[in-house]
Amino acid sequence: GVVSNEDLTIIYAGYEHTFSASASGYPQEKISLSLPGVAVSPKGKGKFSVKAPVSMQGKAVQSSISVKGESKSFQGPKFIVKQLPKPSSYFGSIPSSESNVSKAQLNANIGVGVRAGYDPSVPLDPSKVSFRVTGFEMVVNVGGNIVRKSANSGALTPDMKQTMNALRPGMSVSFASIKAVGPAGEVRVSPLVFIIK
Repeated sequence: GVVSNEDLTIIYAGYEHTFSASASGYPQEKISLSLPGVAVSPKGKGKFSVKAPVSMQGKAVQSSISVKGESKSFQGPKFIVKQLPKPSSYFGSIPSSESNVSKAQLNANIGVGVRAGYDPSVPLDPSKVSFRVTGFEMVVNVGGNIVRKSANSGALTPDMKQTMNALRPGMSVSFASIKAVGPAGEVRVSPLVFIIK
C-alpha cells in the first residue's frame, strides 16, 4: 500500500490537502484512506481531500489504507499536524520588506489597504488559503506628534486617507496590531513600517 501527501510532508490544520492512496493489485475505486481525527473524503481516481481540525495541531496521525470487500489493510506513514505558516503583511501590493516608499506608491495602494497573505516562497496553493484583515492601527509621526487611528477591517477609513494625503517626505507611517482571520482562526500579522522618500 502507498500513501502520499501531494502538497507537503505534513498536514496543516485548516488547509485542504490532496492525498493520493493506492494498493498494488487493487483498483483505485476500492481504496479507502483513513487518518484518525482528520476529515477524509474521496475525490476519485485514488485521490482524497484531507483536512485536519485546529484541535489536532501538534499531534501525529497514523495513515492506513483499506480495500473495500477485502479484509486486508495497509499501514502508511505518520503525519504531523501543524499550524499554518504565519502570513506576511502588505499595504496593497507593497510588502513589509519595503521600508522606503514614495508618496505615489502609497497613493496607488490606498484603495486596497492592509492585507495578509503568503508570499511565493510558501508552498501552499493560494486558492485554498485566504486571510481577511479584521483590524489594524495606523500610526503617523506628524511634526513630532504621534497620531493613532484604528480600523475594523483592512480598509482605510476616510480619516486615515486624509491623514495619508498629508504625508510628506521624511515622515513615517506604520500599520500595527494587524489582526487577520484565516482557515485556522485569528492570527497576528507583522507590522508595516514605511518612511516616505
